[in-house]
Order: sequence, then C-alpha cells, then structure tokens
Amino acid sequence: MLFRSRMISLKRIKINTNPNRVKRALKKGSFNSLGQAAGTIRRIAMNSIKQSPKKEPAPVGKPPRTRFGQLKKSIRFIVDKEKSTVVVGPGRSAIALVGAVHEHGRTVQGKPLVHVAKVDGVIVRTVEERGPLVYPQRSFMAPAFEKVRDRLPKFWADSLKEG
Repeated sequence: MLFRSRMISLKRIKINTNPNRVKRALKKGSFNSLGQAAGTIRRIAMNSIKQSPKKEPAPVGKPPRTRFGQLKKSIRFIVDKEKSTVVVGPGRSAIALVGAVHEHGRTVQGKPLVHVAKVDGVIVRTVEERGPLVYPQRSFMAPAFEKVRDRLPKFWADSLKEG
C-alpha cells in the first residue's frame, strides 16, 4: 500500500486551575528564593571583611577591617513574607552605626574627651574638644550585592515546582 492510515484516539483533557494554590506556590517560592539570595549576599559581605589584629584601617575603597569580628558577626538578613522584600546588613546595634559610616563614608563631629586626674589631692577634670572626624567610604554591602546581581535570576528559576 502506498498510504497507510492510523486512528489516533484523542482524549479530552480537563485542566483545573486553582488560583489560590498557584498564588501560595508563588509566594512560597519567592520567599525561599529571597532567603537564598539574601543569605548569599550576607555570606559574601562577611567574607569581604578581613580580621586584622593591628589598628591599621583598610585602604580607602576596600571593605573595612575588623579587630574582633563584631561588624562581620553583626550582618543579618530578614525576609518579609507579606511584602516579598528582604533587608541585608548589620543588625540594630552600636556596631550597625559603624557599618553605616563605613558603607557610605561620613564626617562626624568628634565627642569631647574628658580627662580626670588627681593633682595635689584635688580631682581635676578637663574637657578637650575635638574637631570633625572624617571617615572615608569603605563599602562592603554594595560590592557584595554587585557580585550576586548576575546570579539573582537563577534563585527564582526553579522556585515554582509542582509538589
């Protein structure tokens, strides 16, 4: 025979969509992806801050150095499920203020130094005024984000899976 035909049975396919289920899966996938991206940025920022036992500051434009690792240990991240946002950076503490000064560079007014001494049995208190203190920019969070920027879409690539 020159021509052969074959019968193909077509089944009816019914597709049920559940928009709420899809929305939940999207939110869950987005939450997990945001957490992975934030964790990666945090890890890169922490690794960029090197520990230095000396009081030598890092070169201008390079990530800051730390003597005791407080700035490095203070970097946290939090993911907001409702708003689908993430914040990465030093936590709320005194060290967070130091992190902000390093990240952006700033000029701050120096606090007065108070000297207390006992001279001939009399306690003498002197106050030494200090001028402005200039802190050059030593970013650590922005470069961490820039290193991860190209990889961010990969965090969402497989976030919506059937299951």
